[in-house]
Amino acid sequence: MMDFQHPDFSHLSGIFLTKVKAFYEQPLIQSLKNAKFYQEFAFIDDYQQQGIIDLMIEDQDTIYCIDYKLKHIDDPLYQEQLHGYQKYLFQKRKKPVKLYLYSILDETLVPIS
Repeated sequence: MMDFQHPDFSHLSGIFLTKVKAFYEQPLIQSLKNAKFYQEFAFIDDYQQQGIIDLMIEDQDTIYCIDYKLKHIDDPLYQEQLHGYQKYLFQKRKKPVKLYLYSILDETLVPIS
């Protein structure tokens, strides 16, 4: 858990510090520093399906949904999972939802269409 508006990296070291800073320094994250961040956002939809969104960022016009993966982000099931989140969030917030997968080891943030 991290405060994205006022990050404190002092409790991290080594590889943990490197990986957390790499994510925090992603251009998308930097551009949304004043938005509202929801971490581990749990939900249950109308069909009683549940999920936990790793990171949801909401600004005035758009919601950004980011799912963390350790390495491989090219599995089609991940995209299907994110599209389920997108459908739920759009129904509840009535805003466009942009989807991203983040590879922690590769430090890569990839948009999903």
